Amino acid sequence: MYKRKRMNSWRTFGLLISMRRFAITDGKMYATLSKSGRTIEFNDCLIAATVQSLGMNEIVTRNCDHFNRINGCTALLPKDLAF
Repeated sequence: MYKRKRMNSWRTFGLLISMRRFAITDGKMYATLSKSGRTIEFNDCLIAATVQSLGMNEIVTRNCDHFNRINGCTALLPKDLAF
């Protein structure tokens, strides 16, 4: 029982560290876009920050305009991937 609680604590800790990293990346990304006058919705920024924090750069979306404003992010339409 104790071992299970300890493992769950470590998983929670890892999740919190990841969420912090996503939030910091998101804040920097949102600030950069705002300063350049290319603001996008905060939720879209959080999605892109999560993807980039995980080492990826492609997002499948129907809202390519927003995601293509982000440096290092490539937006793909679902129809282009036969979804």
